[in-house]
Amino acid sequence: MTEGPRDRARAAAEILRPHVPAVLACIPETVFSTRQYMMAFREVPAAAAAYDEALALWGEERRLGLLAIHGQVGPRILRESGLAIWLGYVGNSTLEDDGLHVPARWRKTA
Repeated sequence: MTEGPRDRARAAAEILRPHVPAVLACIPETVFSTRQYMMAFREVPAAAAAYDEALALWGEERRLGLLAIHGQVGPRILRESGLAIWLGYVGNSTLEDDGLHVPARWRKTA
């Protein structure tokens, strides 16, 4: 039996979840975008390694992995962490719409 998209997403969430607090600590602003949050995963060495490990779950389907991690997994684990709340979508922002996730804003809770 091959691993499906949901299985890969669950596994990626488990890999990335422990790094959310350190990633948020790299973002100086209280209000930030999903894009800033996902880019911060590349700034913390341990989080960057976890990001690469999670992305590797998609093998040669790298683009699908990026879409899943940036568009679903990353925001889901952020929401579940309780460390930030979703403020809503960012409309008409070419800086935030990189084609990997739905542009949104978040606010740190602590």
